[in-house]
Amino acid sequence: MKSIEFFVNKVKYIDNLENIDIDFIPSMSRRRMSKLDKVTASSINDCMSSDIENVVFTSQIGEIERLLKIISQYQTDGETSPAIFSGSVHNSAVSTYLLNIKRTIPYTALSAGYESIGAGIMASVTSKYDNNIFVYSDVEDDNYVSLCLNISKKRKENSKKYKICMINFPKGKKSIKDFADFFLNNSIMLETNSYIIERVSDE
Repeated sequence: MKSIEFFVNKVKYIDNLENIDIDFIPSMSRRRMSKLDKVTASSINDCMSSDIENVVFTSQIGEIERLLKIISQYQTDGETSPAIFSGSVHNSAVSTYLLNIKRTIPYTALSAGYESIGAGIMASVTSKYDNNIFVYSDVEDDNYVSLCLNISKKRKENSKKYKICMINFPKGKKSIKDFADFFLNNSIMLETNSYIIERVSDE
């Protein structure tokens, strides 16, 4: 069975807002950021490098904080704030980050329900670009969480090699912690509903 090989150069996992660092963003901009913006910016920035050509952002729920505010505002006032609405779109977190660091690179925002992490990793490793950032941010058990991978198609210093093998049978839902544990703790294999990711021994 044909596999897709890729390299992970850096991993960042944030399991709550207490572990974020967004001091690189001007204070005025920080005040306007949502919690999802903040956790996303912190995780991406830790994995960002000068050679990154593309960002793939995924989230199952997205900007739920702002969406609930829009609904409440509409129910109360019969209208919504354009500023809040523009920040509620699915790509808001990654676009906010790139605007703040003044990087004009392409990005993709997608959601695939429970498969959002797996879909985002697949989109990153099959991208036409050689150097990609994958980031997943969401709310899980009332905590804002984020997982970011610096992914390349060619080996770099201290990178770890992986391969994706497609499967035709379900393996069950995997959480962000399952993916984080796999990439951080050097596990051999992770089975998702769509494919298997295997750690490849250093050559």
